[in-house]
Amino acid sequence: MTRSADGFGGPARERRLDAVLREWRLGRDAGTDIAGLRRRVGAAIRDADLRQTPVAAAGSQQQPWFERGIWFAAGLAAALAAVAILQPLGGSRADWPESVCFNPAQVADKAALFAGLKQTFGDQMAWLAEHDRRVDVGLVTDDSSAGDGAAFALRIVLLSRQDGATAWQQVWQSDVVGRYEQVIDVPAGHSGSGRLQLWLHALADGGVAVDGALALTEANTPARLSFNGVQRAGEPRRVTVGRGAGREWQLIQTVVPLPQPATSGKVG
Repeated sequence: MTRSADGFGGPARERRLDAVLREWRLGRDAGTDIAGLRRRVGAAIRDADLRQTPVAAAGSQQQPWFERGIWFAAGLAAALAAVAILQPLGGSRADWPESVCFNPAQVADKAALFAGLKQTFGDQMAWLAEHDRRVDVGLVTDDSSAGDGAAFALRIVLLSRQDGATAWQQVWQSDVVGRYEQVIDVPAGHSGSGRLQLWLHALADGGVAVDGALALTEANTPARLSFNGVQRAGEPRRVTVGRGAGREWQLIQTVVPLPQPATSGKVG
């Protein structure tokens, strides 16, 4: 079980970050004032005081990776350095398996699951990650930092093919449910020697900012990928690509808001 702490800031700071991210997504200054936008983003992040160190996994020797604010700021700054990030990555959705998306029944199941976890852990419940035949649960150490905030379900699917091949094969998948503004940092891969790191921020207009990194070290999945950007809820998006060891990689990500379940929230 993994614990993570949270202390992002007050409503005014979050509104400022919302506005900056919304402007970035819309690309209002993409062609004329990238440097000015970068300065405004940096100022907003400094004002928000995004500095907080996650607590290491309970019962392990894992060291904290990045302070959440520094990690997000670095990813955002790197994205702003290129106008191209304002456009979705290319690629045909016809090549993606249906499993990259949540169907309505899966969304309902995820909502009921998270409601059941909240019944068990109360306001400490932050997130749950399912992959590689394992389940990791993240709890916050301060009840006030989780509360009854909105929850999400996120699916990441890694597709691979050999150089020169035409068909993509799914080689890895992770499903995460949780509250926004929580650091997710868990082992990845069948041996647990890799790493999945995520942080999500919900925008007032319905968009979701996701910053993440995935490292898989097994011989059949030697992938090391990082990604950041804003996407529409419910729409799968190719967030990054890679090549190595004679293979191509693409990472498909879908995030949906979780509704409040109509049932009592018991996990069946």
